[in-house]
Amino acid sequence: MLTSAANTKLKLPTPVKKPAAGASAVVNATVSGVSTATVAARKLKRRSIDISNQPAAKKKASVQSSGYGQSRPPGGSCRPLTTINSSATLGHGETFRRGVLSKTELRTTGRPTNIAGNAMSGRPPPVVARKRSSVSSRQSDASWKEEMAARIEALEVEKREKGVLMQTTVSEKDHLIARLEADVTRLESAKGRAEKELEALKDALCQANSSEILLKSKVSALEAQLTNWQERAKNLEDGNRLLTNEREELRQKCRQNEMLFRKLHNDIVDLKGNIRVMVRMRPLLANEPGCGQLPTHVQFPDDQKVVIQSGKNSVQHEFQRVFTPHDNQAAVFGQLGELIQSALHGFNVTILAYGQTGSGKTFTMQGGNSEVTMGLIPRAVRLIFSAKQELAELGWKYDLSVSFLEIYNEECRDLLVSGTDKLDIKVGSGQVKIPDLSEHPVVEAGQVFHLLSLADAKRSVGATKCNSQSSRSHAIFKLRIAGSNDTTGETCSATLNLVDLAGSERLKESGAEGARLVETQHINTALSNLQNVIRAQWKKTGHVPYRNSKLTLVLQDALGAGTSKTLMIVNVSPLLDFAEETRRSLEFAAQTSKTNIGVAKKV
Repeated sequence: MLTSAANTKLKLPTPVKKPAAGASAVVNATVSGVSTATVAARKLKRRSIDISNQPAAKKKASVQSSGYGQSRPPGGSCRPLTTINSSATLGHGETFRRGVLSKTELRTTGRPTNIAGNAMSGRPPPVVARKRSSVSSRQSDASWKEEMAARIEALEVEKREKGVLMQTTVSEKDHLIARLEADVTRLESAKGRAEKELEALKDALCQANSSEILLKSKVSALEAQLTNWQERAKNLEDGNRLLTNEREELRQKCRQNEMLFRKLHNDIVDLKGNIRVMVRMRPLLANEPGCGQLPTHVQFPDDQKVVIQSGKNSVQHEFQRVFTPHDNQAAVFGQLGELIQSALHGFNVTILAYGQTGSGKTFTMQGGNSEVTMGLIPRAVRLIFSAKQELAELGWKYDLSVSFLEIYNEECRDLLVSGTDKLDIKVGSGQVKIPDLSEHPVVEAGQVFHLLSLADAKRSVGATKCNSQSSRSHAIFKLRIAGSNDTTGETCSATLNLVDLAGSERLKESGAEGARLVETQHINTALSNLQNVIRAQWKKTGHVPYRNSKLTLVLQDALGAGTSKTLMIVNVSPLLDFAEETRRSLEFAAQTSKTNIGVAKKV
């Protein structure tokens, strides 16, 4: 109902116009009902007053005419209010009840009935009327008046209540109308705002549609470009894949060519009988200036060349391989594996680590305890045992034994036995023998590592100004190999010599005194004799002074008197303070690489 009133403008009722449906109809109906009741009450009151002012005979007639025998009382739709004295006896001795007759009696007969259901006439029977006394008539009139008065009073009360109700209803109606009008105003305002918003949304929708069309066109163009770029990218990927494959093939060919070149170079070196030389520069240590950087006084153009500054001039040397400070232990050993493995084929192999003190010779040969820092000696042991297992499938059996000695102050000592007994060196039939040198048979690499730890603990070391852990002796590790093949009947015998030479140092720079001074003198003398042997081989002199030093005497087979394959790793320091020593070491390495010691042969 409120919604209907809000959607249509509500017109207020006026005295002239017909009131609206709803709340106005309720109020008008109530007023109409009250007015009808009021008119009937007023008429009844006037009639009772008129009867009281008339004589008794007329009063009786008036009472009889007040409703008895009539279908409807005067006064319109209002029911007749008829009272009968409860003690009055009507015709045939019947007593009639007092009060308002029921609607059923009026509908059925149209007139009042007695208890027996007989229709009552408009006047009492003649016999009863004659017997009425004047006293009972007066009492009946009085009772009737009182009852009429009470009913009138009740009607007045009801009228007042309905008047109050009417006023309340009218007030509520006005309040409701005012609220509905406010709601209509508010809804009309909201409707106006909504219409404006709707128009704005329509405009925005139009703009969005235009933008959507524009974006769709751009997206279509971008999709076309993307498709084009994808096709081009696919073509480029295909081309890149082809180029990558070609590049890998070229790299593979380059590697194969490099390997072939190295093999041919080694074959040429073997045919010439020259000593192979490699150069390695250690990295700067954490406590040294410029740690992690390459030295400025030495350059490495490629992996076979090294350039050193000598005053204002620079000198370039070329060797079989040059290792920079960035090359680790595995990289160095990777260039020596084939040479070491040739000992299983019956060739004597000797690898020497040469250089000034503190240049990294011992680290190169023995290394550290981890897999990464492991040196050449333990790596060579692993390689020999691994190759031994592979050759066993071809019918080869090998017996291996280990010896370890040092040359300290021109004396030979066995590092694998207790005590410091001197060892004699004997030369006979072109071979050098050390009769009292102990040999320890080994069947696995772990046994060799244990022996290496014993030898390392017994080796002579000391501190100098040049090196706090300077090796004061020349250490020689010997692995004797004896093999046989029952299938082919072949046999072989060879020795793998891995030599860690003591470091050369100048007396003035080392600050050696007492025992350290004697050690330094013997070390420098032995290294000088080694250089003399190399120079004699290089200059092709008739006499080679092997016997001038115990070191050169023990290494006689590796230095040209026998059939050994020899390789020297020249270690140099990256420190600028030792640049002069580095220059001398490189010059000696260059002479050694040109030294011919004869073609190696199987033993």
